[in-house]
Amino acid sequence: MLAVMKFGGGILKTLENLERVASIVRDRAGRSNVLVVSAINNATDSLISFADSRISDGNSVGSFITMLQEKHEAFFPGIS
Repeated sequence: MLAVMKFGGGILKTLENLERVASIVRDRAGRSNVLVVSAINNATDSLISFADSRISDGNSVGSFITMLQEKHEAFFPGIS
Protein backbone atom coordinates (compact mmCIF):
# COMPACT_ATOMS: atom_id res chain seq x y z
CA MET A 1 0.00 0.00 0.00
CA LEU A 2 1.32 3.42 -0.97
CA ALA A 3 1.65 5.97 1.83
CA VAL A 4 2.04 9.70 1.32
CA MET A 5 3.69 11.36 4.31
CA LYS A 6 3.66 15.18 4.41
CA PHE A 7 5.47 17.08 7.11
CA GLY A 8 5.05 20.84 7.27
CA GLY A 9 7.17 23.62 8.67
CA GLY A 10 5.33 23.56 12.01
CA ILE A 11 6.66 20.13 12.90
CA LEU A 12 10.13 21.11 11.73
CA LYS A 13 10.54 23.76 14.44
CA THR A 14 13.05 21.78 16.49
CA LEU A 15 15.74 19.20 15.88
CA GLU A 16 13.86 16.86 18.25
CA ASN A 17 10.78 17.02 16.02
CA LEU A 18 12.91 16.46 12.94
CA GLU A 19 14.29 13.32 14.59
CA ARG A 20 10.70 12.15 15.22
CA VAL A 21 9.93 12.64 11.53
CA ALA A 22 13.05 10.67 10.60
CA SER A 23 11.97 7.85 12.93
CA ILE A 24 8.53 7.69 11.31
CA VAL A 25 10.09 7.54 7.86
CA ARG A 26 12.61 4.86 8.94
CA ASP A 27 9.79 2.75 10.40
CA ARG A 28 8.21 2.65 6.94
CA ALA A 29 11.45 1.80 5.08
CA GLY A 30 11.02 -0.83 2.41
CA ARG A 31 7.40 0.10 1.75
CA SER A 32 5.97 2.22 -1.04
CA ASN A 33 6.25 5.77 0.27
CA VAL A 34 6.07 9.31 -0.98
CA LEU A 35 7.68 11.84 1.35
CA VAL A 36 6.86 15.56 1.16
CA VAL A 37 8.71 17.96 3.44
CA SER A 38 8.06 21.69 3.62
CA ALA A 39 10.62 24.36 4.43
CA ILE A 40 11.90 24.57 8.01
CA ASN A 41 10.12 26.87 10.42
CA ASN A 42 9.98 30.51 9.22
CA ALA A 43 11.86 29.84 5.96
CA THR A 44 8.81 30.62 3.84
CA ASP A 45 8.16 33.81 5.82
CA SER A 46 11.80 34.81 5.26
CA LEU A 47 11.43 34.29 1.51
CA ILE A 48 8.28 36.42 1.38
CA SER A 49 9.85 39.15 3.50
CA PHE A 50 12.95 39.20 1.31
CA ALA A 51 10.89 39.42 -1.86
CA ASP A 52 8.92 42.35 -0.42
CA SER A 53 12.04 44.22 0.74
CA ARG A 54 13.94 43.49 -2.48
CA ILE A 55 11.26 45.33 -4.40
CA SER A 56 11.54 48.39 -2.17
CA ASP A 57 15.26 48.67 -1.33
CA GLY A 58 17.27 46.39 -3.65
CA ASN A 59 18.60 43.95 -1.04
CA SER A 60 21.35 41.64 -2.23
CA VAL A 61 20.27 38.16 -3.31
CA GLY A 62 23.70 36.83 -2.28
CA SER A 63 23.39 38.11 1.29
CA PHE A 64 19.90 36.65 1.57
CA ILE A 65 21.08 33.23 0.37
CA THR A 66 23.96 33.36 2.87
CA MET A 67 21.53 34.20 5.69
CA LEU A 68 19.21 31.35 4.70
CA GLN A 69 22.12 28.92 4.48
CA GLU A 70 23.38 29.95 7.93
CA LYS A 71 19.87 29.51 9.34
CA HIS A 72 19.69 25.93 8.00
CA GLU A 73 23.21 25.10 9.17
CA ALA A 74 22.35 26.34 12.68
CA PHE A 75 19.14 24.29 12.69
CA PHE A 76 20.93 21.14 11.47
CA PRO A 77 24.30 21.22 13.29
CA GLY A 78 26.83 18.77 11.90
CA ILE A 79 25.02 18.37 8.58
CA SER A 80 26.59 19.93 5.53
